[in-house]
Amino acid sequence: MVIENQFIAGLTYRESAQCALPADLALVPEVAGKVRTYCLQRGLDPETWASLELALVEGLNNAIEHGCRGLREANIQVRWNWTDELLEIEILDPGQYRPPSIPARLPDPLAEGGRGLYVMSALMDGVSHRSHEGNHLLVLRKKLGPPRPADEDRETALDGMTGELSNSYETIAALFHFCEELATARSYDEFVQQVLRRLFKLVRGDEAWLRIAALGGGLKLAGEGRAPRHASMPESLGPEDDVVETQVFREAQQQTIEDCSELKPGDPLRRESGCAFVCPILFRHTTSGVLSVLREQTSPYFTAGETRLVSAVADFLGIARTIALSQDHRLAQLQTERELEIAAEIQHLLLPKAHPETGRSRVFGLSQMAREVGGDYFDFLPIGDKAVLLVVADVMGKGVPAALLATILRTTIRAHSDLAEDPGRLLTLVNRQLSVDLNNLDMFITVQIAFLSDETDELIFASAGHCPLLIFPQGAVAASQRRGGGIPIGILNDVEYESMREPIAPGDRFIFLSDGIYEVQSAAGVILGLDALARQIPALCTGDPRSDCRRLLDYVDAYSAGTPAADDRTVLVAQRH
Repeated sequence: MVIENQFIAGLTYRESAQCALPADLALVPEVAGKVRTYCLQRGLDPETWASLELALVEGLNNAIEHGCRGLREANIQVRWNWTDELLEIEILDPGQYRPPSIPARLPDPLAEGGRGLYVMSALMDGVSHRSHEGNHLLVLRKKLGPPRPADEDRETALDGMTGELSNSYETIAALFHFCEELATARSYDEFVQQVLRRLFKLVRGDEAWLRIAALGGGLKLAGEGRAPRHASMPESLGPEDDVVETQVFREAQQQTIEDCSELKPGDPLRRESGCAFVCPILFRHTTSGVLSVLREQTSPYFTAGETRLVSAVADFLGIARTIALSQDHRLAQLQTERELEIAAEIQHLLLPKAHPETGRSRVFGLSQMAREVGGDYFDFLPIGDKAVLLVVADVMGKGVPAALLATILRTTIRAHSDLAEDPGRLLTLVNRQLSVDLNNLDMFITVQIAFLSDETDELIFASAGHCPLLIFPQGAVAASQRRGGGIPIGILNDVEYESMREPIAPGDRFIFLSDGIYEVQSAAGVILGLDALARQIPALCTGDPRSDCRRLLDYVDAYSAGTPAADDRTVLVAQRH
């Protein structure tokens, strides 16, 4: 630093000082300290200096981060003088001069810029920018009154107080910068690396390490800031490792190591010399990791201001990690919701768009899903003009896998529609094609297939472990049950399914169900059951298949007192004219 004393025309005494510094944010506190000493020696009170320091450091930060951006080995010139009643500070950087736009109010901390200009203009009496020999010159002015000498005791007290203020501002300024980095970082990991690289420079350290809690109670290395000469740290620490970092994590209490060489062998923080400060990362009284900063030289130790800065950064990292985890959870939730939307679209596409009607038969079906996506599926496949193939199935599970398997089942059945007149043979072929994949997925499908033709007076059907078929002849007092037997598709590969035949006359109805129809519970917890439902069929099935399906579902809903369905509900009705 150079101090110049000048007499101008014998009228004005002008005393000034100046220094140059490379574009390194870690040197800003040192420059601020020189200006502070200069001002306090001339009687400036601490409260006034606190506001001056805020403006000065903002000006220096802007000169380094913006004026020197992209310029290697760039230097900044700082000159200050207190003449008569006016303190003037000049900051010259190699950047291009651009007319500034000073915001009317303090910007959001996460905003890209504008905060420094606002702070400087609010705290100083004058702020000006201009071009000086192709460089950018910032001039800060503050009317302080004439300088006055201060005694040594007062100067010592002021030094202590202003040192505390300086440390507090360094913490605030660092957190402001970390807010900006958090807003612009592409990931939490990238943000951590930026914070640690900046942190160990701000506290004049040589290493900074972050560990995050891992499954099983251990600690996993999550970020580092260090000079290239330093060795790497172990990737993980188990709960059985009794070292400083695990102690701090377990006890949620910070530790200062005055001599790292005295740590026991095997401790990752052990060094031949130097000191360390380790603090827990806390958020809402929950410890999520530890932050360690090391300095090669034992003296000087980390000051109280430096340890407070490290602790503040640790708290900030805890908040940022919580935000990152919340964002990951939300993204996963959105992905799940999107998958459910896709599965629902798949199921919607699977349902038949038309309900075929032959000259002697009418069919209709409805399905209600217990959730956004279910495992039930039904289909009607016209076979020529006088017959229809009916399919009802229940895929084990819910969501996208069940919807995709239902799609595969539908495609496989339709690909072999030439076997419609022999449902047992059709099921046998479908099982052979799908059983290997279903078995690998540990899933299965219950299926019921029926062939209804105008040219015969019988219903031909086959079942692969599905619910019994309800048969309701015209004029009967109750529906009867016909169990088809068979095991679900996907259990065994070499199963032979049997086609069964049931006579049909005009007015007769066949009711195909999924188990969600009759396994509902009343408000008292009583399961409806298939027998009780069969006795209700004469009262419910009195119209055409469309109205029959609707009344059946309404009855089941009323029986369960409107409680949310625990399983999907599907019903098909086929009626002979």
